[in-house]
Amino acid sequence: MDNLTRLVFEPHVDELRLPPRKAALVLRSLTVGAWLPGLHRTNQPLSSDDVIDVLLGGILLHS
Repeated sequence: MDNLTRLVFEPHVDELRLPPRKAALVLRSLTVGAWLPGLHRTNQPLSSDDVIDVLLGGILLHS
């Protein structure tokens, strides 16, 4: 988690709405949750593109 925070999010701290550590936690949670066996009941788990889209854009439409 420290490397993810330091290497991926800290260089972009001025662009983030969340602190880097929390952003890393969100990414890890989305990634693990998307592929955890037995967690999703559909045959369409989140793709890597889905995870990136939610992480960078959120789930709300921007007007």
